[in-house]
Amino acid sequence: MITTPTKVIKELQIEITNYCQARCPECAREQVHLSKFKKPTSPYYYELNTKYVTIEQFKSWFNKDNWEKLYLIDFCGNYDEPTTNPDLLEIIDWILGSDLFSKELVVSIATNGGTRSTQFWKDMGSLCEKYRRNSIHSRLRVVWGIDGLEDTNHIYRINVKWNKLQENFRAFLSSGGYGYWQFIYFKHNEHQEKEVEQRSIDEGFAGMKWRGGQAHEYSKTEIRPMDIGKFKGKGKVDLTHLKNVVDLGIIDRNVIIDSLEGSGNDKWVVRDAFKNKVENKISCKAMLGYEDKEQFSRLYVTYHGWVIPCCWWGTQLELNNVYNNYSKDTESHKLNGKNSVQEILDTPWFTNLHEYIQTQEPFTCVSHCKENVYSKISTRLNTQQLVGKTS
Repeated sequence: MITTPTKVIKELQIEITNYCQARCPECAREQVHLSKFKKPTSPYYYELNTKYVTIEQFKSWFNKDNWEKLYLIDFCGNYDEPTTNPDLLEIIDWILGSDLFSKELVVSIATNGGTRSTQFWKDMGSLCEKYRRNSIHSRLRVVWGIDGLEDTNHIYRINVKWNKLQENFRAFLSSGGYGYWQFIYFKHNEHQEKEVEQRSIDEGFAGMKWRGGQAHEYSKTEIRPMDIGKFKGKGKVDLTHLKNVVDLGIIDRNVIIDSLEGSGNDKWVVRDAFKNKVENKISCKAMLGYEDKEQFSRLYVTYHGWVIPCCWWGTQLELNNVYNNYSKDTESHKLNGKNSVQEILDTPWFTNLHEYIQTQEPFTCVSHCKENVYSKISTRLNTQQLVGKTS
C-alpha cells in the first residue's frame, strides 16, 4: 500500500472539456464516434460536446491541497480541445496569479488552432506577456498542433481550416504569445520538414516540437506505423540546450534523455521513458522522479473529475478495463467539489494501484511503459529567436 502526498506531485495533466471541432483519425474521440455513443458496461462513460469544467469547479477541485513541487499544469486531454472551454483564460489567470502554486509553475495549452476568434487569441497572447519570465520565456505557453502546411495539415487535422488557423496563430504571436509549433510525421507531410521549420521561425514561434513515436501513414482506409529511423540516435545531450528545454517544461527532468546527432544549433533532444532492461518490469511514467518510485509524480484528471495516474488510462476503453479487472469503486477517485485530491490519493483505489499495475500488468501499462516499448518526442528551439536574448 503506497500513499502519495500532493506536495510531491510535479505534473498535472487536465482535460477541461469534452468539446472539439476536429475529427483527427487516431484521437480517442473516434472510439466514441465509432461506438455510436453506446454506453459501456462500466460507469466510466464519455460523451462528446456536452460539458466543460467551469472556473468555479476548477477552483473547488484544486484549492484544497499542497502543490509545493508542482511545476507544470498541462491542458491536453484525450477528448478535449482546451480552447473550447469558455472559462479557459480565466482559469489560466487564476492559476498563474494564485498563491496556491509556485511562481515557477508553467501552464501549457495544446490546441489544433482552429477554434475561437482572433480576439480570443490576442487575449491569450496578452496573458503570455503578462506572465513572461524574461525576454525569452513565459510561464504560459501554447503548443500548436500543425501537421504540415496549407496543402497537408487538413489531411490528419480534419475540420481544421488553414486560413482560420493562420489568422489565429498570427493574432496570438503578434500580441506577445509564446508558442511552439508541433509537427507529427506522416508519409504525406514528411517532405515538408525543413519548410515547416523555417515557416515556424518566420512566423515567430519559439520553437518546434516533433512527434515521432506516433508517426503514422494515413489514408481513408487505414493508419499504420511508418519507419522513423531518423529519430534514433546516441550520445550526450548538449547541456545548454537541454537546460533551456527543461526550463520550458517541455521535457521532463526525470526521464532518460539522449540526443540525436547534430551540429551547432541544430540539436535534437529525445526522451525515452521506457528503459528498464535490468528488472524487466513496468516502469510507470507517472511514478518517475523519486528514489521511492512507488509514489506518483504525475496525475491526469478527466473532464468528469476522475483522478487517475496518466492519460493512457484516461479513455473510455481503458477505464472500462480498469473497472472490470481492478475495482468497482468509481466515485472514490472522482473530484466532486467537496473532496480534495489528497483524499482521493489516500483511498484504497490509489494506494493499491502500484501493486495492481505490477502484478496484473494491465494491457495499457504493458504497451506503453514496459521494457522495449518506447515513445519519443523531440524538441528543437528556434535559436534564431534567442539571438541576443540573454536574460
